Formats: sequence, structure tokens, C-alpha cells
Amino acid sequence: MLSGRRYRLRNPTLALDFVEGRYSALTIPAGAIIEVVSGPAQRNPEALVKIRYQARPVQMFAIDVEMRGELLPGEGAAL
Repeated sequence: MLSGRRYRLRNPTLALDFVEGRYSALTIPAGAIIEVVSGPAQRNPEALVKIRYQARPVQMFAIDVEMRGELLPGEGAAL
């Protein structure tokens, strides 16, 4: 499970943002730090995970977090 882990993105990565009742695409830039708020209970690369980026909740595919992100040491910020 990815929950509580922090990653630095190596590449720009697509996320889904929920604004005014609609989902919209958001590109998170390379170098950004994200924190996984909740992830899939089982390893499922197609699953969406909730992340925190610049204090806002968005969603990304678990595979994108793992393949495009560099796991940062430590426990991450308190949720």
C-alpha cells in the first residue's frame, strides 16, 4: 500500500482534480513533491490513489506514482 509515502516526481504527470462538480486534468510538474493520502489495498496499477499536491487533494494512477516518482525517505507529513 502506498498510503503515507512521499514522492518526488521525475517527470510531469497527469492527475485528476475535482473542481466545481467536475473532474479536470492537471499536470503536476517534474520535481514536485506529492504525498499519497490513500492508496489501493492491493497492488493494482490501474487503481486511482488520492494524493496531496500543494495542499490540495487530487487523484493519480498508482502506476504513475510508482513509475514516475522517486520515494522520499521518512514517514511523510501527518495526515
